[in-house]
Amino acid sequence: MKALRELLILTTTAILCLHPLSAATAQDPATPPPTAKPAQPDPRAALAKIQRMLENEQFADAAPLAKALVDADPGLFDAWFALGYALHAQGKIDEALPAHLEAAKSPVRGTASVAHYNAGCAYALKGDKDKAIEQLTFAVDKKVNAQAGFETDPDLASLVSDPRFVALLEKRRGGGAAAKPDRAPEVQTIAYTSDRRGSRMVWFGAKGAAQMHLDWSTVAWRDAYAKAYDGGTFAGQRWRLGKDFWTTFDTNVQVSVGAVAIPAGAWFLTMTQRDGKVMLQFNDPAKLRAAKLDAFVADQLPAPAYEAAMELVRDDANSTKELTLELVPGATPMTATFDVKFGPFHLKAPIDARAE
Repeated sequence: MKALRELLILTTTAILCLHPLSAATAQDPATPPPTAKPAQPDPRAALAKIQRMLENEQFADAAPLAKALVDADPGLFDAWFALGYALHAQGKIDEALPAHLEAAKSPVRGTASVAHYNAGCAYALKGDKDKAIEQLTFAVDKKVNAQAGFETDPDLASLVSDPRFVALLEKRRGGGAAAKPDRAPEVQTIAYTSDRRGSRMVWFGAKGAAQMHLDWSTVAWRDAYAKAYDGGTFAGQRWRLGKDFWTTFDTNVQVSVGAVAIPAGAWFLTMTQRDGKVMLQFNDPAKLRAAKLDAFVADQLPAPAYEAAMELVRDDANSTKELTLELVPGATPMTATFDVKFGPFHLKAPIDARAE
């Protein structure tokens, strides 16, 4: 299910719009009002809460809430989708699969297509290649969102050499016999509000103010990240430095980050682990905007414009609960430290703006 967080937001947001509140009907003053029925809980509020929990990777807490919704209303496909996602993310594949299949019955194409994709991932993990291919074919036929990670999803690793999967990838790219180039892709909308954090530094002088600004959205720490790091899972991958939209570094003067000169401007940040080092990457926003690339496909981006090595210190006894970025003033004017804390990991890179 790699890279489906935004698809999850999409389907949940879409379903929330399908259950408007009923308008009150007018009553004849002379007619006694009907016997009042107990107010039924509005599933929209519960779905919104579950969505927030899934975005924050609180899968164990979200699953029972979603289960309660489907128990109360088995036709609430969005709740089935959330239940399957929460269970799958915990590795409870046998429990997640029936929920994926129920969500796939949704009349909403976007929900059904992603649910079929998730079911295909579950079958692949269970070793049932025939059913995995069947579900993935349903997803492709229903025009699953372009960001579904067929080529890179680790859940589908067992299928990469299967000729049926190779043919399915070709069909999805538009090269198969069933491709319909005359049919325009369906436009989908995501709309939500996120918490953004910022860190700013300004140096005032005779020539005006030199300043830098960091902007990001935080992520909650999970112990699974440390296990993945230690196991080499992250090696060679690129990550957006935060969640939701791009993490940005904006400077109105040229600065050196580590030993690398970064020109004045706004930069989209990513990070990678390579050859035992953690590299801070500065990506050209103009190129990414031109290609209409979103931050959550960080691992598929073109090469960054600049990279700077960061010093890594690990302290398992002192863990930061959420991702924290900060521009820390240096002992000398026009110097600073780019500081990143996440769980037991503390990353630093010196910043020097004195060349200006």
